[in-house]
Amino acid sequence: FQKTRGNPLFVIELLESLVKRKIIQYSLRKRRWVWDDAEVSGEEIAENVLHLLTTKMTALPPGTLEALKVASCFGSQISHLTVELLCKSPCYEGLKVALDEAIQEGFLERVRSSEQT
Repeated sequence: FQKTRGNPLFVIELLESLVKRKIIQYSLRKRRWVWDDAEVSGEEIAENVLHLLTTKMTALPPGTLEALKVASCFGSQISHLTVELLCKSPCYEGLKVALDEAIQEGFLERVRSSEQT
């Protein structure tokens, strides 16, 4: 709570960051999460969600960052058809793979086609 001030988004992002850096690990043998309190307490944790997300975003591969920029030009949603049409262009042939990476990292969310407008 001291690091996140109870902000749910910050808690999720912080935990994902700690797991990714193997500071918190799941022990199959103990069947629970394990960590070293001193190591977690000593971690330089971003003071806010914006800094944490910015750090996470700048660590993305350049192609994924470019894909996010392209997708942002279409507003809050980009249809599967639009992605497919863009991928036919040599400039954007890797767009789908890069957007999948952005989805995997939590920057985008896949929406079922019935939910798209």
